[in-house]
Amino acid sequence: MHSFALPLSRLLIRMLFRRVVSNAYGNSYKVLGMERIPIVRKLWPYLEIFSMLPLVLVRVVIPSALGYVVVSERFTLDSIASITWLTEDTCFPDSRLARVLLGLIRPSYCLINLDCDYSTLSKRRGKITEPEKFIEIQKQVFYELSPRLNYWESNTAENSLQETERLVRSHVLNFFGQSGMILKSVDTGHNLLTHLSPDHIGQVAHIRERERKR
Repeated sequence: MHSFALPLSRLLIRMLFRRVVSNAYGNSYKVLGMERIPIVRKLWPYLEIFSMLPLVLVRVVIPSALGYVVVSERFTLDSIASITWLTEDTCFPDSRLARVLLGLIRPSYCLINLDCDYSTLSKRRGKITEPEKFIEIQKQVFYELSPRLNYWESNTAENSLQETERLVRSHVLNFFGQSGMILKSVDTGHNLLTHLSPDHIGQVAHIRERERKR
């Protein structure tokens, strides 16, 4: 959630408009429950989207237009999955609002899906693992939307962290090389893959100091 959507969600949860979900370790989380306030279920996607648009423009669209490449761990595709799970509306990925979010993913963006099974995910993330139902919905949304997107996918359960990092780095370099860019230096951040949760699609960027071929 973003901007004013987050404080509103917290307020509604305090007002007992909530449901409790658990992960594989039995840890419980209070999330916004919309059964008693159906009007919020209808309005929430609009609230989320208009709340996140300024962030997307300032942190992604404008820097990209200025020649920077930006790394986003989840970006708008994951927002579609999150809204679908929160509102419990399985039709949302086919909605006009979802298409607006997909429209923010430009053809020049390099999409990467780091996937793995829930058992592996829970072992890696421990007590902070997301509820299994959320991961199931996330995977389903990604699967349904995959024909509209051209993303590279890797099952991280099959490779070590070092091998996955090598594969991602190689794909990014190849992708931007084919796009007519020369990467003078690549800064993927400190232990990037340890911060990228499996099953999250990221818009690859924050690769600095690049120049176009003349």
